[in-house]
Amino acid sequence: MNKFYDVAITGAGPGGARAAIACAQAGLKTVILEKKKTVGEPVHCGECLSEYALENSGLSLPEHVVSTRVKGVRVIFPNGSAKKLIENGYILHKEKFEQWMVQTACEKGATLHLNSRVTNLARDNGAWEIETASGKKLQSKILIDASGVLSLANRLLKLTKPFRTISGFQYHVDGFDTNDFINFYLWPEFVFKGYLWVIPKGDNTCNVGLISENSSDIRQRLDNFIKTNNFRIIKTNRITGGRLPASGPLYETYGEGLMIIGDAAGFTSPLFEGGTHLAVKSGCIAAHIAKKAVELNNFSKELFSLYQKEWKKKFPPYKKLLRGKKLYFDMPNDQLNLLAGYIPEEMEEFSIQKKIRTGLLMLLRNPGLIKKGSIPIMKAFEYSRAIYYGW
Repeated sequence: MNKFYDVAITGAGPGGARAAIACAQAGLKTVILEKKKTVGEPVHCGECLSEYALENSGLSLPEHVVSTRVKGVRVIFPNGSAKKLIENGYILHKEKFEQWMVQTACEKGATLHLNSRVTNLARDNGAWEIETASGKKLQSKILIDASGVLSLANRLLKLTKPFRTISGFQYHVDGFDTNDFINFYLWPEFVFKGYLWVIPKGDNTCNVGLISENSSDIRQRLDNFIKTNNFRIIKTNRITGGRLPASGPLYETYGEGLMIIGDAAGFTSPLFEGGTHLAVKSGCIAAHIAKKAVELNNFSKELFSLYQKEWKKKFPPYKKLLRGKKLYFDMPNDQLNLLAGYIPEEMEEFSIQKKIRTGLLMLLRNPGLIKKGSIPIMKAFEYSRAIYYGW
């Protein structure tokens, strides 16, 4: 006999785990279906999370999931000039972070099934019929898809046009210290339509990686970047890579009894592809709608459209971000360096008055920058702050 749940969540990443915590806490019978044998492994991302993201999603980290603390983000332009965004945050042990969240969900009453890759979904008589590769079958009133970039529900149900993805590649290394910032390098000579990063992990370790629209020579480009900067790497502990959403959210992230969250919905910050903050917050929003649906015994598409309306109110303006990102990719090095001269050393201090003054100076001294899209580019940088779900 099939087991019946209020909520089934596909994927035990940050979004799925956060949704499971909130659903279980609300008294909903909740199951998490995770395709891997171990939650959180392998690690695929830079592992960054801001203090604001934690406050915004109701999380308080235990010490064992924290690798180190950081003061914010540094954006480094081709000429080496660096601009800081001061906002406190953490570099996580991402696998421990996800395991802690899933454990918390289970302690609140959720059920976890590992090694449970979902292969079939069907909506029948007001419930989801779910089948896994191992032959496990269950039913649920609500499905929350937190399956990651493969976007399980969208793929199996053919709901809407898939989002475009981009390639990421990363080393976790021993051997050199860096500053107390997440460092993003906007250096087109090393990466095609992307960027590089050096992220401190504490104890003389770092994540060094890149994201690029061209995956064919991605490792070679990262090796060249490391060699050029004379990073003294003693040992490479881990090599990871994968695809990330890069073109904004799916057109529809909901359906009858359905919500799609996190990477599965295409929720990443488009300029620097940060996704954990967006994942955990979308999990919170989805859980709130799930609770409402069960209370009202209403699983209609109309009710679940409230999920999309809610995240659209909160999440960044994707069209503006994507426009700024495209213009940045199209800007040559010399103009990127000129643009850097107009950005304050600490970007969070860019008041309205400074913006007006900067725009006028640019118009007088370098009007070509205006034509090349410097204003939308600078707006995209601003929307990469934690308050706008940047990290």
